[in-house]
Amino acid sequence: MLKTSKLFIVLAFFLLCFLVDGFSVVSIDRNVFFAPLKSSSTTNDIDFFTFTAAWAEFGKYLPEPYTDFNHFWIAKAGVSGELFRYKNTFSVLLYSDIELIASSNNIIYFDPRAFYWQEGILVSYKYDNFNFQVSFTHRCKHDVDNADLVTLYREVRARVIIWDSVMFRFFPDPIELFEYMGVKLNVFPFFRNDFYILSVDDMVWYRISFGPGYIGTETLINDSYYRVNKVVDSMSFGYILDLSIAENFGFYSKGYLWFDFLGDRPIWQWSRIEEVIKEHYLEFGFYVKGNGIRLMLFIQNNLLREPAIEPFDQGDVNLFHIGLKAVNEKFMF
Repeated sequence: MLKTSKLFIVLAFFLLCFLVDGFSVVSIDRNVFFAPLKSSSTTNDIDFFTFTAAWAEFGKYLPEPYTDFNHFWIAKAGVSGELFRYKNTFSVLLYSDIELIASSNNIIYFDPRAFYWQEGILVSYKYDNFNFQVSFTHRCKHDVDNADLVTLYREVRARVIIWDSVMFRFFPDPIELFEYMGVKLNVFPFFRNDFYILSVDDMVWYRISFGPGYIGTETLINDSYYRVNKVVDSMSFGYILDLSIAENFGFYSKGYLWFDFLGDRPIWQWSRIEEVIKEHYLEFGFYVKGNGIRLMLFIQNNLLREPAIEPFDQGDVNLFHIGLKAVNEKFMF
């Protein structure tokens, strides 16, 4: 009866994630995150530099209307290294990720448009079957190959975004919902909160005009509905479902509801929160694994209010892509 109740709760949460529209800041560590205490990496009470781990992903966006003109290819990669571990219950980790977005607007159908860079330090603590994490994460977004916009539109467009946060995350060990003749269904729920201590959203957008003997510029005003420097806090609730068919392969699903709280500075004045923006994210896939490496083939949907590539408000973007992802499953989800 208990397992049935758990399954009902998970399915209800999944349905809610599927039905609710939403939008948020691009943050590449939301669908793959490091969990160093997932596995034991030392037999000593105190140890240093115990392991390194990596993950990588490459994908192709579906054509419009399932994406926009800036999204054609996506590539991601991340690395981590544990600096310190105590009795496999306390860990200090350094990590970094990068994401590249490319359009098809050239003769080789690969035109880089923006990349996102992320780095941080993560502290993890495990008590019985419960895990607690605190991190400081620096993120930034930069434009790539914007010179063609001058040729096409006689416009200079650029946008630099920086958002740093102190993150708290809580998750229990995976919960077994079902097991029969070697087939297992586990659920892994998690909660996350990001408190932003720095958020910068700088835009450059002006039109160039040419004439006999002169070059003129005209500044184009932008008042984006969604600006990163208005984000005060982000909160998310998520899950991972793992259906293991055999020892080395199975199916999985990931999803979350993500809420951004928008307001003016100073950031500690919660009474000045002006709006809450929500997002959902869903991923379904098949995996094979061996020797700690998991290889996944998946389809993913991420609904964003603004992808933040162009320096003006593009409005809602519903992004779908298929991809291939490899992770070190000993130390990450």
